[in-house]
Amino acid sequence: MITVIWDTWLKPGTEEEGLRLTHRVWSDMRSFDGYISHQIFIDQDTPGHIIALAKWRSRADADAVREKYKNSETIRQLTPLLARPRDRWVTREDEQSAVQPSASAACVDFAPLFLSPYQGERRGTGGTPDKELPRCDS
Repeated sequence: MITVIWDTWLKPGTEEEGLRLTHRVWSDMRSFDGYISHQIFIDQDTPGHIIALAKWRSRADADAVREKYKNSETIRQLTPLLARPRDRWVTREDEQSAVQPSASAACVDFAPLFLSPYQGERRGTGGTPDKELPRCDS
């Protein structure tokens, strides 16, 4: 499996239409062989900057779809809205850096944050006993 990263910069004033077309592109991708999933991220500081992460079964699948789709009507509509040509990176996950959660990482004890100065009661709950909160030590 690979992840393809698309980096899109839209011209000012075209953000809404550019995002709409980006959503259409990725909706269309669902129908292609080898497509697995995607995520779209919008830069909070620069709304015209959109990053899409797409998972594909293989690079061959991603490249074949890119070739088939590059002259689509959606791409023809999106291209004039671009501030610059879109960048594309084909990546694979570094398995050595992938962190597997440990059993202890799944347990975070937030109960002490909610305990009131009155023993056995949580703040803001009208005296509900803390035994209702999940505890790591139980």
